[in-house]
Amino acid sequence: MASMIQKSNLNVYHVLNMLFIFEVMFQISAAFLFLFDNILAKNITAIFVFGDSMVDVGNNNYIKTIAKAAFPNGIDFGLREQNLGAKNFTPPYLAPTTTGDMVLKGVNYASSGSGILKNSGIVWGGHISLDEQISNFEKTKKTIVSRIGRREAKRLLMHQALFMVVTGANDFLIGQQVTSLQNPSSQGAYLNILTSKFKSQLTRIYHLEARKIVVTNIPRIGCSPYERDAYPDVKGCVASLNQPIKSYNSRLKSLLMDLTANLTGSTYVYADIHAMLEDILKNYKSYGQMDNGKCRCCLPFDFWLGGEGWMQPL
Repeated sequence: MASMIQKSNLNVYHVLNMLFIFEVMFQISAAFLFLFDNILAKNITAIFVFGDSMVDVGNNNYIKTIAKAAFPNGIDFGLREQNLGAKNFTPPYLAPTTTGDMVLKGVNYASSGSGILKNSGIVWGGHISLDEQISNFEKTKKTIVSRIGRREAKRLLMHQALFMVVTGANDFLIGQQVTSLQNPSSQGAYLNILTSKFKSQLTRIYHLEARKIVVTNIPRIGCSPYERDAYPDVKGCVASLNQPIKSYNSRLKSLLMDLTANLTGSTYVYADIHAMLEDILKNYKSYGQMDNGKCRCCLPFDFWLGGEGWMQPL
């Protein structure tokens, strides 16, 4: 019974955390679609997506987990893409219909609960780690080669495809990593492990012939309902969690610059969703009609933003 209650609470927290980033996803969708509109004119014909719940459009619905790809997860990201003008969003890799020539236009490998490290997000149950997602793309690449030949597949991936990587939040969200991050003596070591692992993953994608790669940083997890509930004595956002995220984001930006400089022909783009969320937290009234501190249109449910609410700006 206790286990069932714990899983139920985790499911509620998962939904609350997704509500927390719902408006960010609209901003990200709009930003990426603006990017897509510009690059489509430059012959970008395929989009391959890796990451966590923010961009999971259905993969977790095919595995045993409480972190399902349902509203307001990546499914909404895909719907936002359509609402903002995209005809289709990339299909989930595990969907039985993602076969044949469909993969030539891109595939979504993202899995809710996943992170950079294999065990991150394991508390949610089953998930597809980033390493596994990249392996799944490797299989897709073989399918592409079988459909159009090695030469055309190389041209597609290197010159006509965009790759998106939206991950890292679950590496900061829960479990042993939180303890490591809050201990000054181990924080640096943990961030070193994280960025080193991510570097190898991004380099691996490059060696699979990806050249145009958009990578998002991490938003302020310390402002999420899960973490604020875990620290009831802290007023506002949990600064002890947000600080190491800022350090990680700084390292990530430097890492992407280094990869672009050293991997021939590559372009790694740093997408600053941390800044997007910070703007939402500070200027939340501009994102929806407010009624006595409640948001009536920016989210599907009424919830408190002002006063002592969990989304109160610092």
